[in-house]
Amino acid sequence: MNELSHPKCSIVILNWNGTQETLTAVDSILKTNSKVSFEMIIIDQGSDTENVSNLKILSGNSKIKIFFLKKNLGFPGGVNYAISQAKGDFYVCINNDVEVKLGWLDYLYESISSNNSIGAACSNIIENGQEVVGNSRYLKHIHGGSMIISKVAWEIVGNFDSKNFNPIYGEELDWSYRARNIGFKLVKSKKSVVFHAAGITAERCLPKNKSLQYRIYHRVLFRFFNYKYNDWISLNTLRDLYHEIKNRHTWLYIKAHINYLFKINFILKERKIRLVKNNKGKELLALVNDFEKS
Repeated sequence: MNELSHPKCSIVILNWNGTQETLTAVDSILKTNSKVSFEMIIIDQGSDTENVSNLKILSGNSKIKIFFLKKNLGFPGGVNYAISQAKGDFYVCINNDVEVKLGWLDYLYESISSNNSIGAACSNIIENGQEVVGNSRYLKHIHGGSMIISKVAWEIVGNFDSKNFNPIYGEELDWSYRARNIGFKLVKSKKSVVFHAAGITAERCLPKNKSLQYRIYHRVLFRFFNYKYNDWISLNTLRDLYHEIKNRHTWLYIKAHINYLFKINFILKERKIRLVKNNKGKELLALVNDFEKS
């Protein structure tokens, strides 16, 4: 079968007035000479004329498809759109402000393709010289800087929630929690190394105070949508609280909780919808597992 008509992986990159970073990321990916077949889908989300013009340089590469949207759909909406155009069996979402190390895609693919119970994996992401993804056997959530999701997991778990987590932050936390509840495992590929210039994309898209607000509000919203009683009193929740107090974001953290408490009817309706989807997802995963065994 032609690798371009049915690649193993579809690599998704979003761009909004960050063409120089995108070109650097694409060049970095192409230089790895991956053994795994792939297509690259670049979604430009309404960039200005100069950025659009510069991005068109890539249109001559047969592995690269560029879609020029008229408006910015945000991170979750942009990824959802890109995946709707993808032909691969695995979806690789990577930020445009990265550089990847040799073997990045091969190792990432290897970490998920060998076990059907693994729904998603993320790379070993380096920010400011530090690894930012833990080394547990199974992760609680994948990191959006560089992640791979199987087509099967995406179809069972569903899209990123672009309605509630627009334009940025929280969508991968939410998707990861839903995936784990259904029964998928999440892992880290230690050998798939990605250097990430954290914050560049968010800073370009949003004022600093707005970016901070989305980060805190959407993490709180994620909890309201998904957490059970034990989750609320977990060490992770306490660590988050300590982090916000330490960084003097306490009042914003409190305001986020007050905001969603006033929307409790909407929250409860959403939780019921998610419970139904979760139960259907478990049934579908059981059917897939039974099929694999037969």
